Amino acid sequence: MDAIAADVVPQLMQRLMHCFISERGPVTAPNTNRANGVSGDDIVERLQEKCNTLVRARDFAMDAINSHAGRLLSGIRIQINQQTAIYRLPDEVLAIVFKFTVASEGNSLQPLTTKAPLNVSRVSRAWRAVALSTATLWTTIDVMNAPLARERRISVL
Repeated sequence: MDAIAADVVPQLMQRLMHCFISERGPVTAPNTNRANGVSGDDIVERLQEKCNTLVRARDFAMDAINSHAGRLLSGIRIQINQQTAIYRLPDEVLAIVFKFTVASEGNSLQPLTTKAPLNVSRVSRAWRAVALSTATLWTTIDVMNAPLARERRISVL
């Protein structure tokens, strides 16, 4: 693994730094020979520019790696979820379970954000698709939270 990283990372950083330098113009290499008329302040400024470019390249690389790894992990987690028993149920059976959840006595006592069908639609993409395609889950108006809706509307006005 170290050999792969030692081979790939320097090339990646070199290419990213080159791209960032191309965006705003070249950063000239500092000439440490003061006889050429380059002041110490100019040398420090050029070195600081190179340092800032390297930091931008590093941050960009880390963001890109995290984003890519996140997409890969999400795909693997979806595959893992698809192997569990609940995800092997036909959508029609899952919809029936959701209907029982909505009709349950305890559901009416829950706050709106934790009440079915909202809560089941937040479990996964698959459950969301089933919940949204089951029209009967969305036919009841929640009068318990009507005062909350009225308060929000008044405060907005």
